[in-house]
Amino acid sequence: MLLAKMFLMLLVLAGIYIRLSGQAFETVHFLPCVFKSVTSIPCPGCGMTRACLAIFQGEFSTAWRYHPFSFLLFGLAILSAFLPEYTQKIWEAVSLVKQRIIASILILLCLGLWLVHLKQSFW
Repeated sequence: MLLAKMFLMLLVLAGIYIRLSGQAFETVHFLPCVFKSVTSIPCPGCGMTRACLAIFQGEFSTAWRYHPFSFLLFGLAILSAFLPEYTQKIWEAVSLVKQRIIASILILLCLGLWLVHLKQSFW
């Protein structure tokens, strides 16, 4: 739950910085992607930070373009930060097998989206 609060606080600070500096999302680079730096290929999570910043500033179509999974991440962060007992209660009610299935499905969807983006970029 602390991680979700820290994530949201950093988004707030980054959003304020972007708004006050007048920079566009594309020109702001907080943390370079190590995978992309080494391979010159964007990783499955590339664009997630900019997408979450776009959601924070109400730019939903921009966020969707950067990374559709950002809505899930942003929503889970808000739920975990503001309703930690409820979030934990729901997650504990789900069996370990179901938790693994949910995680596997999300990972496969993210990798599938990544492959689609790679195909569009290179072919």
